[in-house]
Amino acid sequence: MYKHPEFSPLEKIERLEDLRAVENIMGKLVFLMSYRRYSDAWETLWCKENEPTLTLNDGKYVGTEAVKSWFVDYQNAITAKANALMRERYPKELGSLSEAETFGAGFNEVLNATTPLIELAYDRETAKGVWYCYGEQTVVTDDGLAAYWNMGRYGADFVKENGVWKLWHLQFFTDFVTPVGQKFNNVKGNISVSGIEQPAYSEEGVFFTALSKETASLRKPEMPVEYKTFAETFSY
Repeated sequence: MYKHPEFSPLEKIERLEDLRAVENIMGKLVFLMSYRRYSDAWETLWCKENEPTLTLNDGKYVGTEAVKSWFVDYQNAITAKANALMRERYPKELGSLSEAETFGAGFNEVLNATTPLIELAYDRETAKGVWYCYGEQTVVTDDGLAAYWNMGRYGADFVKENGVWKLWHLQFFTDFVTPVGQKFNNVKGNISVSGIEQPAYSEEGVFFTALSKETASLRKPEMPVEYKTFAETFSY
């Protein structure tokens, strides 16, 4: 198994700064998603010069346009529909406000990235990490607000672009999404919104299996270990 050589005090400081930058990307990602600011997250956090990927339980998006179609276009369409529904239901409070002023009204999504486990490559050009997600979602539906528990795992690769750390590959695997007040094994899967079609995957397949009585807990995403360069490790 590969092990990093001993680092000088200056190298340790530089590596700690890299690790802090990577962890901050995930923190910013969680906060911006909770604010429904997916466009801002896309512009500031994701890589543009390397091919990004986004993997969910049952499919994978590969490449800039494919990832953007789910992460930005699909999410913004959901928010826009929710804005219209909320203004319709609460005309006195929201009816006179613009879409920008009501952006994200009714949502309360906190998909925490906890238990950080991050490994920085020896060459300091890439990094990778895993986090557990313990979260909740209150979303706007055609029938009103609906609250769910959402538990899962993040696996992510990061790459330096022009000296700045960026999110490269993201796996967001869902253990379960279940309505608040019901048993956790009452798995609902991804939350969908009527009239808003999820973009087609670049690759369909079973990348992760949600909680069920028939399957054991999957050991995914794989935990990172020390590595020299990205060519010598796996990809999330």
